[in-house]
Amino acid sequence: MAINKEFWAGVFVLTGVLGGVGLYATLVVDTAVTTFNEYTLDADNVSGIEVGTPVVMAGYNLGKVSEINVHYEPTLAFDVRLSLKQEVKIPNDVTVQLGTRLAGGGLINLIPPDTISGYLEPGAQMVLQPSTD
Repeated sequence: MAINKEFWAGVFVLTGVLGGVGLYATLVVDTAVTTFNEYTLDADNVSGIEVGTPVVMAGYNLGKVSEINVHYEPTLAFDVRLSLKQEVKIPNDVTVQLGTRLAGGGLINLIPPDTISGYLEPGAQMVLQPSTD
């Protein structure tokens, strides 16, 4: 008894659909259930920063910029919200610098101190230092 072409076409389509569902679950659902801590960044200049700009520490991707608010009084200033991975602790006395990526665009680089004397609580406020490059 020979199995016809329609059977194999059905197996191929079913395999493709199941693979697509698995890929969707891996990429979208896993990202959606990852929890983030929010931090605030005070900045005078946000050149190269926009919503979605990556935040890194020692080359490790911690999260991204989730929101930028502009304040006009008493002087122009920016309130940058960072969504960072919950499992990564941010050291006290961290230096926050504006950097650039080789491919273009900005990034926020967190530089830990030489010795760590504790960690920031979620919601803590940091100050963005000007770019050095």
